[in-house]
Amino acid sequence: MAQETIQAIKNAEIKADQIVKDANAEAKNIIESAKNNASKLIAEAEQKAAKDKADQIAMAKEEQSNRFNDVVKEAESIIADMKKLASDKEKEVVSLLLSQII
Repeated sequence: MAQETIQAIKNAEIKADQIVKDANAEAKNIIESAKNNASKLIAEAEQKAAKDKADQIAMAKEEQSNRFNDVVKEAESIIADMKKLASDKEKEVVSLLLSQII
């Protein structure tokens, strides 16, 4: 009976050692998996941040281009108005000169 008890204790110690080994191996696997997941999440966050930044830059460039085009159109309109005004003034000057000559 004592022999059986000693054997049961040895078996229990062997099982306990195996449980500890298995737990350590599982813990290593969990830690490794967590590290991999964290690395993937970080990489995805970095990619998203880079994409968001690129999108913001593209939007800013488009907005800048639109503003530039608006300014160019406004300048062209002012130039056209000034040309018309100059043409009208030229006609007035010619008429005035002709009227003074005649």
